[in-house]
Amino acid sequence: MIERLKVQLRNFNIEEGKCACGCGKITAPELMLRLQAFIIYLESIYICPIRCLITGGARCNKHQLDVYGGVKKESYHCGPRRGKVPDPEGWATDVIVEIKPRDSWTRIAKHQLAEHAINSKLFGGVGWKIYGPASNFLHLDMGPVRTF
Repeated sequence: MIERLKVQLRNFNIEEGKCACGCGKITAPELMLRLQAFIIYLESIYICPIRCLITGGARCNKHQLDVYGGVKKESYHCGPRRGKVPDPEGWATDVIVEIKPRDSWTRIAKHQLAEHAINSKLFGGVGWKIYGPASNFLHLDMGPVRTF
């Protein structure tokens, strides 16, 4: 495991963003720092507490196959080479972001959250359009700049 991040992030710990299969693959520390910066960016817009829930983090190639029912699909969740060869860190995460303007938490609509992510210029890929209205997460990655 690569341990380059030597600071404690306010909103995340080292366990968040790990591959769900238990193999130990982590989300790139650089991406976790960008997520932390994104929360600070959102706090400056909404002027209230923000929380970011990681619903999908790094994926080893085996877990990537499981996610897509055995179909091989390239993804930055697997790393910078998108699963073509094993990478030590994932370069993508799926998130839900909530704000607490008063007494309870409420989700930021994914299209609005996507607009904030694009304007922040912290991420390469910002995905929300292809996942359909039933999905409630936003995809963020460190790949080339694009929206989908």
